[in-house]
Amino acid sequence: MSRNLTRHALGSALLALALAACAPTPPRPAPPAPLLPSTAPPAAVVVEPPTPPAEVAPEAADPPWSTLRAQFALQRCDYRPQVQHWVRAYTRSPRHFHAAWEAALPFVQLVTDEVVARNLPGEFAMLPFVESNYRPLPPRGKGAGGMWQFMPATARLQGLSVGRDYDARLDALAATRAALDLLGIYYEKFGDWRLADLAYNAGEFRVRKLLGERDGSTLDA
Repeated sequence: MSRNLTRHALGSALLALALAACAPTPPRPAPPAPLLPSTAPPAAVVVEPPTPPAEVAPEAADPPWSTLRAQFALQRCDYRPQVQHWVRAYTRSPRHFHAAWEAALPFVQLVTDEVVARNLPGEFAMLPFVESNYRPLPPRGKGAGGMWQFMPATARLQGLSVGRDYDARLDALAATRAALDLLGIYYEKFGDWRLADLAYNAGEFRVRKLLGERDGSTLDA
């Protein structure tokens, strides 16, 4: 028996026992009165039709898109030529683009829940799509793996086990939490979510080199 059926059966049994236990004890019956001949005709018995149960409307599914859009926080990025180039590249085939997101929807919901719980920019829920199309891909040799595309060394630094028998990079929830932890670490170091995003993709030391070339300026310089 499945867990849901077991819980349903147990709940029904407990409910029946509770109703039986709470029912009042019937009083002792009085002695029967002597029977007298009846002069009135028997009353007609009126049977009321049963009341149909009220229909309960199913809860509408809440896609994550509106939640993510409300969580977007990165400014001055949307309309840069480089961004628009990649927008066109990803949406060149609208049918394939839509199908990829439909297939990714369960993982998108998982990541969205974690992003909202940490109050992070909603844009970070887009990262696994850029990294892997939201597919928990197994690594090739010693390369990156999982939908967040962790390299083995980085994964281990974030507390993810990487081995032949178990690779936590392929665990969607564990890898998501590790990736968001890492983005938070980069934000503490650089004070800018865009730099945290850049460090996640290119590496912390490349970001430090970039800032050094700009005399410590931010990306807006």
